[in-house]
Amino acid sequence: AKTANVLDGANCLFVAESKIKSTSDMLIKLCTECLSAEGSIIKHLSRIGVNVSCKQKPIDELDFTVSNLAANIRDGVLLTRLAEILSNAPRNTLLQKLRIPAVSRFQKLHNVGFALAHFEEIGVHNTYELAAHHIVDGYREQVLQLLWAIASQCGISYILDCKIVEDEIKRVESSKLSYKWYLVNSNKSCTLQAVDMNEDYTVNHKTKTALIRWSSAVASKFGTKVYDLTQSFDDGVVLCLLIHYYHPHLLRLDDIKPTTRHGLCGNEAIINERHNIRLALNRMSEIGGMPKVLEYCGARYKAEEKSMFLCLAYLCSRLIESSTEIHASISIQRWYRRRKRLELTMEKIIAAKKIWRAWTTNKNAFYAAQKAKFGKSVEIIERFVLARMGKIRQLLCDRRILESHATLIQAYVRRYQAKK
Repeated sequence: AKTANVLDGANCLFVAESKIKSTSDMLIKLCTECLSAEGSIIKHLSRIGVNVSCKQKPIDELDFTVSNLAANIRDGVLLTRLAEILSNAPRNTLLQKLRIPAVSRFQKLHNVGFALAHFEEIGVHNTYELAAHHIVDGYREQVLQLLWAIASQCGISYILDCKIVEDEIKRVESSKLSYKWYLVNSNKSCTLQAVDMNEDYTVNHKTKTALIRWSSAVASKFGTKVYDLTQSFDDGVVLCLLIHYYHPHLLRLDDIKPTTRHGLCGNEAIINERHNIRLALNRMSEIGGMPKVLEYCGARYKAEEKSMFLCLAYLCSRLIESSTEIHASISIQRWYRRRKRLELTMEKIIAAKKIWRAWTTNKNAFYAAQKAKFGKSVEIIERFVLARMGKIRQLLCDRRILESHATLIQAYVRRYQAKK
């Protein structure tokens, strides 16, 4: 199983410092030390059908832990392993073609050149004209350029689908949800530069444009405009608005501080921008699944475009994923409430029919019972009223006369007071 790479990531059978690297050498050493009179134990084992063939190669002892980025990738082994993962190739298919262990400079140049060539095959184009000696010699700028090219040209496509982003943009734009009370406080906006369509990295231009349009569609609900990946995100307001739109319980609008975007100046604006950036980063860490690629940025320091692009790609992926879950739960709730409302309506109709059927059946009996119960009392009241009807009418007539006399007296008194 270990020879066929079935046990991927299994521990080595022998330690790296040991001189013995195979089971046959171990058995020979054992026979030499303890069983010298038995001859070759390997032959004895082969007679009973046991073939001793396990051999530990230098490729099995490789450690892919990264402790120093500039130093660990100089031999090309880590880059080749990364190419294997990104191309979904079986384990060790590319590593077997390397010169391991890479001790000399020529061996390292060969390994790094092989890794760069394979990156070209899987779609990571060498737009920065990197050479193998740049990586072997540990040039920091070239190493970061290579890693950015791998992350942007190959990694972004795994975490973000432009078609899904376009569908989300249409859904957001068709939504009638807006925050008028926040728009009052956002009527002032700083002058931002338009998107530069002639940038040096055009491979991810489609993804970048989709992310800007998605951010602009969400931020426009709050009266905020997005033009690029630098100035528009410097104060952290747009990041906070994106998180609030999909998770309003996680980040409230009241927590977002006004910045230069809202006409604020001085140290207060810088403090508020730092607060918004820190707030957005904390909420992104709570959501999870996003690398920490952003440092502090604000009015004095512009956001690094590549870092913001990578951060926004991960944020968009996580928010759209959670948005899908939220919409699914809302659809389930809407269907359940509609079903319960229909069931309740049917129960009311059935109950009303039963009540009406019982009433029409027992109506005459109910009237007869009420007449038998209150008939005598009604007759007594009627006789009492009829016997005193004349007196009651006389009292009502006297009351009307008194009211007319009182009205006449009030009129004379008011006229007399008016003459004074």
